[in-house]
Amino acid sequence: MNDYLKKISGQGEKTAVLYEIFPSSSVKRYIISTPYTRKILNKPEIHGFEYTYLLRKGLHCFLKTPFAEKFFKDSDGSKYSALHFLRGGLNFNFIEQFYRCYGFTKVNSSFMTSQRVQKGEHWKIKHDQYRKFALEGVTTLIAGDVIATGTTLKNGFDCVLEMPVKLDSFIFFTIGTPYTEKIINLYEEKFRKKNKNFKAYIFYIEGRFELIEKRGELPFAVEGTDLVRKNALLSPEFEASQTISSQIERCAVYDVGARAFNWRKHFRDIVEYWGQLSESEFSVPEIYNLRWPFSYGDFDEYEKAKKKVWPDISKTVLKKMYEKEIKMLLNAIKLDSWEFFRQRLKFLKNSAQTIKWRKDV
Repeated sequence: MNDYLKKISGQGEKTAVLYEIFPSSSVKRYIISTPYTRKILNKPEIHGFEYTYLLRKGLHCFLKTPFAEKFFKDSDGSKYSALHFLRGGLNFNFIEQFYRCYGFTKVNSSFMTSQRVQKGEHWKIKHDQYRKFALEGVTTLIAGDVIATGTTLKNGFDCVLEMPVKLDSFIFFTIGTPYTEKIINLYEEKFRKKNKNFKAYIFYIEGRFELIEKRGELPFAVEGTDLVRKNALLSPEFEASQTISSQIERCAVYDVGARAFNWRKHFRDIVEYWGQLSESEFSVPEIYNLRWPFSYGDFDEYEKAKKKVWPDISKTVLKKMYEKEIKMLLNAIKLDSWEFFRQRLKFLKNSAQTIKWRKDV
C-alpha cells in the first residue's frame, strides 16, 4: 500500500498544517507545511539570513501549534540536546526556538562536522574531526538538516552509539528524501538494544522529496544530491503553491550550507542550471513535463489519484488545485521558452549583482 497523508492539525494557508504519513510504522513520520517554508522551497533566490529567517519562522509557526506544545512541553527542556550538523543544521536554531516558544533555558547543544564526498557510486564522510557533544542527563536528541542519501545522519548515529548515553527518543526535522526514514529505521533497532522503549520521529518540511540517483535521470540534475518534486509525497498546500519556474527548478532546496552561508556559490549553482536550460534544445513545456508530469485526462481522474494521497481533502479544494494546474500547463505551452529562460537568468543575476560570472553561464 502506498503512503498517504492524514491531517493532524492546522487549517488555512496562513497557519502551520501537520500531516501524519500512513500506513503507520515504528518510526512516526509527519509532514509540516507553513507559508514560510513553502516560500523558500519555491524561490531558490532567497538566500543568506532571509533563508534561515524564513525556515526558523516556519519552525516557530509549527512549535506554537497545540500538537507541538503537547509534544514538547512535558519538561523544562533539560532532557533535550540539539545536535547541529555543521553547517546546514545551524539553520534551524533549535535553542532559540525552544526558548522563544516554551521558555526553555536548559536545552543543551551538540555539534559535529559532517562533510560528505562521493567515492565511486557511494557517499562517504570526509570531514568529521570536530565533535562536541553535551549529552549528560539528556534523554532526547533533536536535530535538523537536509537529507539526500542520509550519509550525514548515519555518521551522527554512529558517533552517538559509541557514547554512554541511553536515549528515549530522537526527533528529526528535515527537508529530505525517503533515505531519512531508511537510515532512522536501521538505527532504531540499534538504539533499542540500549533502551527497548526508544522512539524516533521525523518531521518532513513540505514533503518527502525524491532523490536523483542516476546520471541522466533528469536533464542537468546532479545525482545523489538533487531533491526533486516528481513522484514526491507532498503536502497539498505546497503542491498548490508551486509556480512554473519552481516546478522546473533543478533542486527543491539546493546546498543549504552554501545557501545560508556562501551566497555567491549558491547563486552560481542556480545560474549555471538556468544557463544550461537556455542553451539546450528543451522547451519550457518539455522540461515541465519531465519534472512535473500532468497526465490526468479530466478532473474525475485527477480527484481519484489525489484522494489516494490525501483521503481527507475536500472536492472544492481539489477542484481549485486542478484548475490551477491546467492553467499553469497551458501557460507553459504558450510561453516563448527562450525568452522565459532569458528573463529568469536576468532576474537571478540582478539578485546577485556583485558576482563575477563566468563567461559560459
